[in-house]
Amino acid sequence: MRSYRSADRATIEVIDDGCGLSEEQQAKLFQKYEKLNDETSGQGIGLFMVKKLVDVFEGTIHVESELNRGSCFRVELPFAQS
Repeated sequence: MRSYRSADRATIEVIDDGCGLSEEQQAKLFQKYEKLNDETSGQGIGLFMVKKLVDVFEGTIHVESELNRGSCFRVELPFAQS
């Protein structure tokens, strides 16, 4: 994980070198109850909730992934206007 800031936003990146995601999986990634790995426990709401929280703060979340190479999740949040 790494983070950095620019003049108007903070960026957080979570990077792994795991199995990666297909384009079909990426399209479903932020949907409620969409569980992509049946071998692990969970309800399939984690990334759905992250997306909702990022939306509340008027930010963005992106994923770049390639099968068998890993993924990079990038959250960008704007700083409050004063």
